[in-house]
Amino acid sequence: MELGAVLITTLVFVFVLRVITCAGGWYKSGIFQSMAPLRGRRKADIIKAAGLPNAINRTPEGHTLLQWIQPGYHIALLFDEKDICIRVTHEQKS
Repeated sequence: MELGAVLITTLVFVFVLRVITCAGGWYKSGIFQSMAPLRGRRKADIIKAAGLPNAINRTPEGHTLLQWIQPGYHIALLFDEKDICIRVTHEQKS
């Protein structure tokens, strides 16, 4: 195979891989958008729609931060002690 063909094949492969990995993020983004506004929603309802979060952290105030992280999308939601969404603390789409 000549160098030009190898280069073109590699570029196509990288492009296809990027599209596949970002597609999951676009899908997850759509789930959260369809539930807007998230403030006031129950944690159980959000998890039922979006799936389990990738990270769960407690704050000193007794709140819980849940994060869904995928290639192409990241959202972090803060919940009060009654598991009600207080606000979106971070959302990034790429």
